[in-house]
Amino acid sequence: MLIENYLDMTAANAILEYLNKQNRPYSGTDIFSNLHQKYGKTSVVRSCEELAKEGNIIEKIYGKQKVYCCDQKKLPNVDENELKEMDEKIKQLDEKLKTSRDHCREKERVLSGLNSSISTKDAKDKIAEITQKTTDIIDAILEGYPKNKKTLHEEIGIETDEECNVQLPPR
Repeated sequence: MLIENYLDMTAANAILEYLNKQNRPYSGTDIFSNLHQKYGKTSVVRSCEELAKEGNIIEKIYGKQKVYCCDQKKLPNVDENELKEMDEKIKQLDEKLKTSRDHCREKERVLSGLNSSISTKDAKDKIAEITQKTTDIIDAILEGYPKNKKTLHEEIGIETDEECNVQLPPR
């Protein structure tokens, strides 16, 4: 019996703290769930009823449903200036959150682009492969072409790196 009373006291303290912190009405089932089922449902309901009898919380009955909330008369009064300061702080934090979300979305967009692009190694491999295929095609054409390679390049409009003084970085 002592253990059961201790658990009820612990549940009652947790319920009172929770209701004061949330400052909104909840049913016994909601309180049970919101306290992550740490206390038995029967213990929660019994504690709520006991807290209401003692005047620590308010119990309202709607048909068969009982709803519990903190007694707002026991909460400290808030100064009007303090409320304005809180509203201003909320506004600033909302702006900061919006800026952070925008920044995060931009970073995710960049990351998505990077993840969907080809890697440097794959790009170099692809360039080498394409260069080899182009060289093979030109060599095949030159086998039956009566003039030299430079003339072929001029006729089909190919500019080589050497002709344009382009130096490729080492691989």
